[in-house]
Amino acid sequence: MSKGQQEEQQCPACDGDRVTTKTAWTVEVDRNGHKNSVSHETVSSCSHCHGSGVA
Repeated sequence: MSKGQQEEQQCPACDGDRVTTKTAWTVEVDRNGHKNSVSHETVSSCSHCHGSGVA
């Protein structure tokens, strides 16, 4: 590596995978009126590196 060049480093949030799994929790009411905590997982572009995979 020559002087003045920087080596690109992997994004610490996604480890270079470019995507992350996000979990959202909601409280949902079932047919019997009982409240339940329900998790919803989605995979989307890393919000730290915006999908580039580098820091």
